[in-house]
Amino acid sequence: MLALYLTSVQRYLPQKDLLKFCTENGIHLMAHQPLGGNPVGVVAPRAHIPGPLKDEKVLEIASRNHITPALVLLSWAVQRGTSVVPKSVHPDRIRSNLQIFALSDADFEAVDNLRSEEESVRYLDPRFHIGFNIFSEVADEPVGDVVFVGAAGKGDP
Repeated sequence: MLALYLTSVQRYLPQKDLLKFCTENGIHLMAHQPLGGNPVGVVAPRAHIPGPLKDEKVLEIASRNHITPALVLLSWAVQRGTSVVPKSVHPDRIRSNLQIFALSDADFEAVDNLRSEEESVRYLDPRFHIGFNIFSEVADEPVGDVVFVGAAGKGDP
């Protein structure tokens, strides 16, 4: 039986239906890249959209509570029932990320209602790099007009 599901979950990709399904079926949802991640070249077609760490409402809540924007987002994620895996190689950030706290109802609701330029933003999205939509709930379907980019440049995968 599946007990834990790890996937990309962050404020601009909240995966609300998945969280509901997991909760109803006794599966714990763990948020990979809960801060939005750091977009990487060819698998980041939405890298131009600012991440939730730079959202004006997140910055306002952080300032008012004297915490970092990361703590606002991590606290929101844990408060909604997911665990988080925030990546860092900086000891001070790792220590800071442990300081999550309960957001007020108003702050939680404000973060929960955030919207990006697009309804959902998956910052690391390899579908146009590999030629298939691996996130489709129905089937892995080829993506049209794909240009493969590998270590040697454009060409075959």
